[in-house]
Amino acid sequence: MKPADKDVRVIVAGTKTGGHLYPAEAVGRRLEQLGMSVTLVSSGEAVEDTILRDSGLPVVVLKAGRLKGAGPVARLKGILGLPVGLVRAARLLMKLKPDLVVGFGGYTTGPLLMAAAMMRIPCAICEENSIPGLTNRVLARFARRIFVAYEDTAGIFRGSRV
Repeated sequence: MKPADKDVRVIVAGTKTGGHLYPAEAVGRRLEQLGMSVTLVSSGEAVEDTILRDSGLPVVVLKAGRLKGAGPVARLKGILGLPVGLVRAARLLMKLKPDLVVGFGGYTTGPLLMAAAMMRIPCAICEENSIPGLTNRVLARFARRIFVAYEDTAGIFRGSRV
């Protein structure tokens, strides 16, 4: 593969777990090797510092509410905070001006990809699990491309974008 133009800016986003962050980091590093400018967006959880400490990628924190894996009060706060998360994501996108946003799942990925889709920035999602998570199932309709790790997962998303 020939190197890309350094002017190509890509955001890769994943939240909290190694299942989201390690693949996001690996893809981000590979895109950098191909000559693209990459920024990794995460939620700022403490565990992410450990996972991303030696990534070599610039990391930007986007605060967004959680919907899954939280108690009823936290979930309600997450739902009520969705508009704030979208505004924060839109501001971040205006600042970074990416040519592509790639989401790997998790609650930070949701508002970021939704804002990118509303701003007509091309989006892709990567589903590294055999059963897609909530965020990627919801975001699939906004993604131009959906990359899966397992052939059976492609049937869950359906369509020529997979």
